[in-house]
Amino acid sequence: MGYHKIETQFGIRENDVAGAVAAFIVGSYMSYRDVDFPDENFKPLVAQMRQAIGSDPAFAGASETEKRELYEQMAILGMFMATTQMALKEKPNAEVASNLRQAAKRYLEQFLKADADKIDITSQGLVIR
Repeated sequence: MGYHKIETQFGIRENDVAGAVAAFIVGSYMSYRDVDFPDENFKPLVAQMRQAIGSDPAFAGASETEKRELYEQMAILGMFMATTQMALKEKPNAEVASNLRQAAKRYLEQFLKADADKIDITSQGLVIR
């Protein structure tokens, strides 16, 4: 799986849910904004997600199977969004790009409970204005 390369590249523990959640957010962000994502902004986002997940009682009470499923879903979906967005730069397709952008907007808004236009990812991590 391509996501394991990201874990290695950024020194993220294997099967770390925070890393997978960060990848999901980044992939959706890239697809919604149609932008590349600076590598240096990824680790701060992972750290921020680790803190948020660590303080979430629902996550703490989840079974190992549920945590593994969340990890897999987030990693797969994040990679799908990012690689599709990058592929569209190589081979543009207006309909696919529009569908991807709409899906990314829904993912960001459902997951972060915020307007996608008010979401940004900086060198400090996720910022919601």
